[in-house]
Amino acid sequence: TVYGNEDVKKLFDGIFTYIPINPTIRQNIGFVRAEAFKPFKVDDYEVTPLPAKHALEQQAFNYIIDDGKSKLLYLLDTGYPEENIFEYLQKLGGTFGCVCMDSTMGVNYPVQYPYHMCFDDNIRLKERLLSSGLATESTRFIAMHITHNQAGLHEEIEKYFEKSKIEVAFDGMQIEF
Repeated sequence: TVYGNEDVKKLFDGIFTYIPINPTIRQNIGFVRAEAFKPFKVDDYEVTPLPAKHALEQQAFNYIIDDGKSKLLYLLDTGYPEENIFEYLQKLGGTFGCVCMDSTMGVNYPVQYPYHMCFDDNIRLKERLLSSGLATESTRFIAMHITHNQAGLHEEIEKYFEKSKIEVAFDGMQIEF
């Protein structure tokens, strides 16, 4: 099953016009249209799409993924969340066990880019979620989606985040929370 916005649906439907696929296989590939702030179920998970600040030509999404025991806030390919996202999270309540944060822009000097986060945005986001009660000291904050053009080597990034205790993702990383 493919989940996505209306533009992803158009691409999904259109691809089969250009790429022939066995009808038996095609009938087993489904699509679910996701809408901002409207949760849907995927097996034992409740998934809530949140508007991402990324693609100007379409409604890109980030997600809350909740298994009933712990919640993940997945914020990749996005700029720093708009105020309406924080308001929604406050209204939703609870705390996140893990927050995955876009870190594409690295140290981001001297220009701020609104459609991806930089390391300082990650630190600011962590502080905001902690101060609002949406995260606790046991919440895992992980910087990922990093371009090394803006960031340096893995060890340099870890050093940057050392005081804030934000973890830095790496290939093969497995996260438990």
